[in-house]
Amino acid sequence: MIDETKASNWQHLEELRTTSLTMQLSALNSALTRHAAQKLRPSGLTLLEWRVLFVLDKIQPTTSTLIAEVSMIDRGQLSRTIAKMQKNGLLEAEESETDLRMKLIKMTEAGRARHNIASGAMTARRDGIRDSLSEEQNAQLLESVSAIIKHLNADYLLAEPSTLHR
Repeated sequence: MIDETKASNWQHLEELRTTSLTMQLSALNSALTRHAAQKLRPSGLTLLEWRVLFVLDKIQPTTSTLIAEVSMIDRGQLSRTIAKMQKNGLLEAEESETDLRMKLIKMTEAGRARHNIASGAMTARRDGIRDSLSEEQNAQLLESVSAIIKHLNADYLLAEPSTLHR
């Protein structure tokens, strides 16, 4: 009887895992993170470092504020990542000519080299993920994810300030 109960519980848990949207999204996030880490291993970059270099490849020099907005990285986490990347010689920061309080961030040659090592694998990763779905499924997924993010951001902004972690 114990084995039947255990099997039934496992079946129930598996059913819950596969039918719960938030659990599926969490599982997807974990799978995406593991997959990215595997693809980034040859470059020696973390996923956060890759995201910073990815943004800087498109527009540099730029501010950490813009990097945070584009990449959706928490500002505190981004600040620590940028500091580590500067220490490791991948980024450099210079004062803005128009606003001395602002630092403009750009890749160094070492940062560009690491970006180039990772770029092919990460492009193939993105294409593989996209190609695993039909065009219609991709469009639906992007629309659905955008709607969820919009909802969660609105809910976050409406929360009582004392309940928000800063």
